[in-house]
Amino acid sequence: MKKLIAVLLCAIMVFSAFPFVASASRFSDVEDDKWYSKGIEYCVANGFMAGTSATTFERKTVLTRAMFVTVLASLDNAFTELYADMQVFDDVAPGKWYSGAVNWAASKGL
Repeated sequence: MKKLIAVLLCAIMVFSAFPFVASASRFSDVEDDKWYSKGIEYCVANGFMAGTSATTFERKTVLTRAMFVTVLASLDNAFTELYADMQVFDDVAPGKWYSGAVNWAASKGL
């Protein structure tokens, strides 16, 4: 688990230095000239994160358990649909956007 988190953080830092064709400005709250914009675009372009809507990323929001395990599941290319209808935790209802990822993480001991 610690290695996976370290790899995730390193990848975000390393790849944020590379130029990308797409622009983070599709999000109204991410300016292209900021130090974090290329890292956000990399994560979105590679399916690790999607933002909170089609037009907002909300980079200052608190990273929830649901968000975090969704990123981990994306990095692992997990087929979270297999876990979406399970109910491992009382506070994670089946069929929510995060259910598959949370249940996948629990099944992996994360």
